[in-house]
Amino acid sequence: MLAICECGARLAASRLDYDRAHISQFPAISRELHQAQRPRVLFFGNSLTMHGVSLDEVRAELTRRQAGPCTIDRFVPVGTDVTDWIYIYEQFFRNTDQAPDIVIVGFAGHHMRDLKPPKRLRRLGGHFLDAKDIPECFRHDVRNFDDRVGVLLSMFSSVYGDQLVYREAALYGVLPGFQASERRLNRILARSKDAAAARPNAPPPPEPTFDRVRRLAKLLKDTGARGVFIAMPLPHIWDADPQVAQIVESMGMTYIDARKIDGVEPDDFPDGYHMGDKANSIYSRFVAARMVEIIEAYRRDHPPDDDR
Repeated sequence: MLAICECGARLAASRLDYDRAHISQFPAISRELHQAQRPRVLFFGNSLTMHGVSLDEVRAELTRRQAGPCTIDRFVPVGTDVTDWIYIYEQFFRNTDQAPDIVIVGFAGHHMRDLKPPKRLRRLGGHFLDAKDIPECFRHDVRNFDDRVGVLLSMFSSVYGDQLVYREAALYGVLPGFQASERRLNRILARSKDAAAARPNAPPPPEPTFDRVRRLAKLLKDTGARGVFIAMPLPHIWDADPQVAQIVESMGMTYIDARKIDGVEPDDFPDGYHMGDKANSIYSRFVAARMVEIIEAYRRDHPPDDDR
C-alpha cells in the first residue's frame, strides 16, 4: 500500500498546483537557458517576482532601448526565501555547470534574513536540495535532529514531502468554510503576535543575521554570474535591512532599491501584497531600464569572440 501511494504521489507531484508544475520545469529551464543566446538572464525569487515581472514587458522594453539580443527566463517558486534560493541555484545551476550570466534576485521584507529554522523544510528536502549539498545544509541551516530527519524523508518520499498539500486539499474539500476560517485564524494570530511584541515589557526581538545573503552572493560570483539584488515594492514602504546592501555591494554586485517607484500606488496591489497588472507593467519596465547598463557591461567584458 505504501509503495502504491508513493508511486501515485510521484506521478501527481507536478500536478498538485501551479507552483509544483513550475518547479517540475526547473531542469528543462536550466538546460534551455544554458544553451540559449548570451547574455542569459535569470529572474530569481518567489511569488512577488512571479506577479511583479512580465518577461514579455521586459523584452519589449529592452528592444525599445536597443539593448540587443539576450535570453530571459525565471525561477519563481512560491513562498521561498534566501535559504531555498541557495539550494535551488546549487542544484539546478552550479551542480550542473549551467550557470546563467546575470541573475536578478527580487526580495522584500524578511526574505533575506537567516530564519531559524528555515520554513517549509519538507519542500526544501523534496524539491530543492541536491544529495551532494546535504552536508552543507545540515552544517549551516538545518541543525535540529527532527528537522534533519524530516528533510531526508522528504528527499526520498513524495508521500511524506507533499503530505501537507494533500492534507490541505482534503480539509478544503471536506470541511465547508475551512479555507476562509484558516485565513481568519491566521490574521488573528498575526495580530496577537504583533500586539505581544508591542507591549512595553516585551523582550526585544533578536537581531537578524544575514549569513545566507553572503552565501548566495558568493555562490553567484563563484559560478561567474552577475548578481543584481532588487528590494521590491509592496503596498507600504517597508524597512530595508542595510546589511543586505552592504553585503551585496562588498561582493561586487548590484543592489537596487525599488521599494518606491513612481506610478505604483497602494491600490495597485489587489490582494494587499502582490502587484496587479498596472504595477507589474511599471515595475517590469523599470527593471528593464536598469538591465540595459548591466547587459552592456556584460558585453564589454565578453566580446563576441570570447570562448568562455
